[in-house]
Amino acid sequence: MAETAAQKKAREANKDQDAESGAQGFIDEKGKTADGQSVLTGVAITSNQIRNWFNATDLDAEQQAAADRVNDGAAALCQMIADNAPNCEDRRAAIHKVREAAFLSNAAISNRGR
Repeated sequence: MAETAAQKKAREANKDQDAESGAQGFIDEKGKTADGQSVLTGVAITSNQIRNWFNATDLDAEQQAAADRVNDGAAALCQMIADNAPNCEDRRAAIHKVREAAFLSNAAISNRGR
């Protein structure tokens, strides 16, 4: 499949970011670069970036354990979506919704449901 104009524009706009993350070149129909890295709306994302989205801070031990369970599940779901869904606006929205759900869950945990 040939690179679309939007994919080419995104790749060119993110050349520096791609170089830093190790992603290079062509983005296929599944939203992967030539080296197999997942891409979210033309921007390469790494597993570490996904994990960083789900790091809670300033929680006691009980809250941290609960937040870790939520974050682990959310990160796994985001990684599954990034690895399997085609590169499109729906994939970006799906990952964003998972991030929102984890954020709200962690807010409930840190506020003890109040």
